[in-house]
Amino acid sequence: MTGLRGLDLQPEVREGAKEDFTSRYRRRMAVLREAHRAGASGLDLARRNATEMDEDLTRLIRGSGAAPPAGLAILALGSYGRMELCPQSDLDLLFLHASDEPAGEGLVRFLLYFLWDVGLEVGHAVRKVEECAEVASKDSRTRTALLDHRLVFGDPDLVERLRRTLREEVFRDPLAFVREKMGDMHSAWSKYGDSVYLLEPHVKDGVGGLRDLHVLEWAAKAFRPFAGLAEQQSDVIAPAELDRIRRAQAFMLRVRNDLHFETGRRNDRLTFDQQERIGRAFGYADTPQRLGVESFMRDYYLEAREIQFLTERILHRIVDRLSPPGVERPEAVHPRGLITGEKFRVRWEAEGATPVAILEAFRAAAEADVEVDPASLAEVQGAVAGFSNDAQRRDEAWPAFLALMEAGPGLGPVLLQMNESGFFGWLIPEFGRLRCQVQHNAYHIYTTDVHTLRAVWEWKQLRHGRYQREMPMLTRLARALKNDLVLTLGLLFHDILKGSGKDHSHRGAAVAREIAERMALKAEEIDTLVFLVEQHLLLSTAAYKRDSDDPDFIRRLAERIQTEERVTLLYLLTVCDTRAVGPGTWTQWKATLLQELFIKVAEVINPTDYRDERQRLNERVEEIVRRASAKLPAEVARAELAVLPPSYVLSNPPWKVARHVQILHQIRDKTFVATLRRLQKRPLLELLIATRDKPALLSRHAGTLTSYGLNILKVQLNTTADGRVLDLYHVEDTSGRLYDELERWEELKADLQKAWSGELQVQELVEKRLSQGAGRDRYLPRVKPQVLIDNEISLKDTVVEVIAQDRMGLLYSLARKLAELNTTIRLAKVNTEGEKAIDVFYVQDVAGGKIESADRIERMRHELLDMLAA
Repeated sequence: MTGLRGLDLQPEVREGAKEDFTSRYRRRMAVLREAHRAGASGLDLARRNATEMDEDLTRLIRGSGAAPPAGLAILALGSYGRMELCPQSDLDLLFLHASDEPAGEGLVRFLLYFLWDVGLEVGHAVRKVEECAEVASKDSRTRTALLDHRLVFGDPDLVERLRRTLREEVFRDPLAFVREKMGDMHSAWSKYGDSVYLLEPHVKDGVGGLRDLHVLEWAAKAFRPFAGLAEQQSDVIAPAELDRIRRAQAFMLRVRNDLHFETGRRNDRLTFDQQERIGRAFGYADTPQRLGVESFMRDYYLEAREIQFLTERILHRIVDRLSPPGVERPEAVHPRGLITGEKFRVRWEAEGATPVAILEAFRAAAEADVEVDPASLAEVQGAVAGFSNDAQRRDEAWPAFLALMEAGPGLGPVLLQMNESGFFGWLIPEFGRLRCQVQHNAYHIYTTDVHTLRAVWEWKQLRHGRYQREMPMLTRLARALKNDLVLTLGLLFHDILKGSGKDHSHRGAAVAREIAERMALKAEEIDTLVFLVEQHLLLSTAAYKRDSDDPDFIRRLAERIQTEERVTLLYLLTVCDTRAVGPGTWTQWKATLLQELFIKVAEVINPTDYRDERQRLNERVEEIVRRASAKLPAEVARAELAVLPPSYVLSNPPWKVARHVQILHQIRDKTFVATLRRLQKRPLLELLIATRDKPALLSRHAGTLTSYGLNILKVQLNTTADGRVLDLYHVEDTSGRLYDELERWEELKADLQKAWSGELQVQELVEKRLSQGAGRDRYLPRVKPQVLIDNEISLKDTVVEVIAQDRMGLLYSLARKLAELNTTIRLAKVNTEGEKAIDVFYVQDVAGGKIESADRIERMRHELLDMLAA
């Protein structure tokens, strides 16, 4: 603002104007807040806020005593220009003047300093028309912002001149501009997670957020200069589409308004705590089947999905209208349409988009490994809206559906499109109820329907060799299947009753049977499908929560599964189901535990067929012996391996096991050895402790680690027959100091040894650490504590399973409490799923054997629950 002349106002006039404006602004915000709480539309509220801001600014200008200067126009830009002014949105202003000598410099200065003084965030520019065009030609953000301009005060002729100049000099190539904005939109999606279904979505800039609608408006204004969607329905958007966009926009703006009102700042991230609060504020109540917050987030995802779906469809329509004829040539002709680039444009026969025709079109796209284009998808959606609840039409479509299920790796994306269009929900109403169903936790990244379809996608990738290098054994098993239809349907229906209450597997199996009978599958196929749905959690539970070294447990598991085909199908389903939960859920640890379990069960069912796999595992042992031979004779290394649990040998790479065997052998002469190494991600460390076993050893070491502020993510406890232990801890060191500072590591190592020997008062150290507020920095969904105690799972141990909110020191507290209850922990399986800790302990009475007394078991359960609630 250098060089602008001031507007001289008497101090009392200025203070009076400031007081009046501030008072009116505060009253307006209070009234708007009350209207919001009463359920006002987010769009109506934002428009009202912008309209009343116009009035306040006009009142302020006229009350300043300055005559409205000729050749000056004050324009609103951004959200203010779009009439989407949320409570904490910036106020973006353009002071547009006609000549080299800026008109109304004093008024501009007065307005800006005044608005800043009252605490508003104001972005501004002072430019001539020609300067606007010059900057816009070079700068994408300016070019885009000018599309949202709206006159607030001043010379309308100047605004018309600006529009004419922009049309002639800046927006001469609207197609290039629209493609640029589409590229920006996809870049923003990548930045904010590239999915509608993020756990904590960004309401403005995330996929399906308000920014997508802004891109759509900008594209429309470029297509027909400065005419928004509402002004050109006949060209690029149907009235029904505009109505759906406005409903979704109103919902998103209501959410954004609430975030702004609640936090008092420009906050657009819908975090877990805000989800719970807004769900309650919007009237979403808990039901026996679903939390209120899950119902709220289901509606959020439905609206976000609608925005994404409509935005992409209309943007492609605009691009088609702007593209000159003959620019794009079809790459391939198909009986059902044209394949151009990565899209399939469906050509419907005379009968139109019937259920069978739709399925054949989706199959053609899947086999070509491309997606159906937005225009065709819109036609499918329109056709589905006209389908009645006609069982005969569905029955006629089943053969085409089953043929589609046998498509290759392109099936996954096409199934997602079928779901988006609503066709899946029409064909299989039971699946339709899963649409946008949310699990309010930090582990399940996707809604139930999307998770299910991604599991199918994972299966088709595996079946067709996309994971050959990563998972060779699984690829061999997948390719060996003669027909993958039953497994594909098993994945499709495995969570069909998820979110409907307890035991979704058993009840879901009954629903899967009903659907399979409607499809007229063979009796044998139906039985196998029902088995897969009913038992889809069997192997994951056994691998991650049970003692897979227990021969009796393996035998009983084999008896339950019965056939080699079923254990193979269940293994493949479990892998695809786990991988589809989200990035990072499939780990080498899980892969190894599942593979080991599968081989053990398969060997019991058919001992002859898995000799090759067992031979490979024997070869692995020999490789470990060779690696350890640098420091140990081969017979010594083999003897040390023999006393270690097989699960340990199989779940760690040979180089690591060889190193650990060397360390374990040292314990014959030493009392305590500890080593530390960094894992792939910087804050994650692996700590190895080798020593002689002692009572309550897990609680002593877990407590010591907690006192250093380390979060324990995983534990492997390995005890040899002669009383030596080789324990592995995966810990999170958010400070980054432990590995980098030798002194700190040496101090921790000394304290771990003192804890082992009893010289260290571990409880005092833990209490001191926890009193400092150590723990997670952000809010996570609440987990209701559960303690399950079972004497049937193992012949020799009582199994204690604890599900609780993950927190610093949890493992220590549980291990300490179990020691106080006079039990010995023989095996611990520690697992964390987002905010949920699932810790399983195989325990015995200190005298040996199970905890048999029912009263003692009940007391254990209550004391553990009381400890978790404290």
